[in-house]
Amino acid sequence: MQAFDSSAIIVALPAMARDFGAPILSLNLVVVAYLVAATAALPACGWAADRFGARRVFLFAVAGFGLSSLAAMLAPSFSWLIAARIIQGCMGALLLPVGRIIVLRSVPRREFVSALAMLSLPIMLGPLLGPTVGGLVVTAGSWRWLFAINILVSIAGLFAVRHYVEDLPGEDPRPLDMVGLPLIAAALIGISSGITAFTHQGTSPAVAALLLAAGLACAALYGWHGRRHPQPVLDLRIFRVPLLAATNVGGLFQRMLVGAAPFLLTMLFQPGLGLDAATSGGLIFASAFGAILGRWLLPPLIARFGFRTFLIGNSLVMALSMAVCAWIDAETPYAVIIIILFLQGLIRAVQLMGLSAVSTNGTDLRL
Repeated sequence: MQAFDSSAIIVALPAMARDFGAPILSLNLVVVAYLVAATAALPACGWAADRFGARRVFLFAVAGFGLSSLAAMLAPSFSWLIAARIIQGCMGALLLPVGRIIVLRSVPRREFVSALAMLSLPIMLGPLLGPTVGGLVVTAGSWRWLFAINILVSIAGLFAVRHYVEDLPGEDPRPLDMVGLPLIAAALIGISSGITAFTHQGTSPAVAALLLAAGLACAALYGWHGRRHPQPVLDLRIFRVPLLAATNVGGLFQRMLVGAAPFLLTMLFQPGLGLDAATSGGLIFASAFGAILGRWLLPPLIARFGFRTFLIGNSLVMALSMAVCAWIDAETPYAVIIIILFLQGLIRAVQLMGLSAVSTNGTDLRL
């Protein structure tokens, strides 16, 4: 549900802009509001599962995601939609980590790998189905119907969780870092809002600069607080390990590129080339399909080249695959676009999986 929503909503942005009479680039707030809220709520997930029980928190998240989707579907104004997306992001932040906690606490250790593989299947199917189904829904009806799909899945999810998920008791949680959590949230909101405000015609540069400065100040305050707190909500001391610092800080820019790609491609295909949402979603589907297949290429590539050579070389190839999109125009055959996006998705997938492998097991890897 979460993965489908995040990918399907991208192809609906031009239709939303027409309905609300807003500049199309301002609709990036629909995506930014969700992501900022989800990221700000993420550090509290583990504590909430231990404090209230994973099943109870998961039910709350599924119900909250469905209700916030209903609010987004009925949104009478752009401001209402953004508020609904913020709540939706907070609920979405709980779904995957708490769901993973339920799986890890429910299955025998010998079944961890197969259980996690099954858990990753819907996460991969969401981006695969989202652009295609979303494009068809928007073309045939209205972008509001996309949120109706979330509501139906939420109802089914509530019944499934109540019948099939064991009521696991909460563990004794560590104290919640009541200073660090709001500092992180304020830092993320300030930095993201400040950067976004610079692109909005109605916002003065002074306001944008103030938001950005406030976010950076909160980030600096958390850095000072996190080094002194015995159990910070986000332990920055992990960056003392050079390998993990390199993969996370360096990988940040590559993840930014991957996260921006669907939005940029939608802007290229719909406002840029004048394609409808269904055609745009179908073309973006090629990238998601390549990402699915890319998961099987990583082990042989690492065995052949090693992590260091592979990650450096593939970074350059990934940048080139994005740059090639600048030459796509109305005369470019669909077959060529599909091949480019398929290879782009494949390349991005193996890069992100390689970075994730190093980040997770970096101290044990030979580069």
